[in-house]
Formats: sequence, C-alpha cells, structure tokens
Amino acid sequence: MKSILLEILKIYVRMCSYLHVYTFGLFLNYSEEHKKFLLSGFTCANCKEFLIKKILVADVIVYDENEKEILMLQANKKGKKFSCPRCKHKWEFKKY
Repeated sequence: MKSILLEILKIYVRMCSYLHVYTFGLFLNYSEEHKKFLLSGFTCANCKEFLIKKILVADVIVYDENEKEILMLQANKKGKKFSCPRCKHKWEFKKY
C-alpha cells in the first residue's frame, strides 16, 4: 500500500512541476539542469533518489554564491546552487 501511495505522490509532483516549469519557470530563468530536476519529479540526476520530504518540499541543500548552506526560504533571492543530500551532486539554480 505504501508503494502505491508513493507512486501516486510521484505522479502528482511531476504534474505540478511540469505546470510550474512551463509557466513560472519561463520567467524565473531556471537553468536547464534545474528544469530537468523539476520535470523529473524531484529526482536526483546522479543517484536517482526521490528528493521530497514528508511535508512535500524538496529535500535539497541550497548554497549561496560563497558555497555556504542557506535556508530553503532564501533560495529564490540568495540561492545559486542546489545539491542532493545523499550523493552531494550539485547543479545551478538559475541562468545568470
């Protein structure tokens, strides 16, 4: 039963991400790798892990321009890179 709910959650996340990328994402200037992350349903490109917390937010580490970790709430203003908490794969957040 748990795996069925997880698959339904993954489908829901992909649908919402698809809508976000092709509406708001066009104006927010996301990098190609970040768009792929969102369109994959929050799946790490390196380890293929599903990166969603139980509270339905991305389970990623956000870095500023000095490579220091910052809070998720600061990602839109100060965030430069994201990384997977499991395999430490990093990708750019926006095209600058």
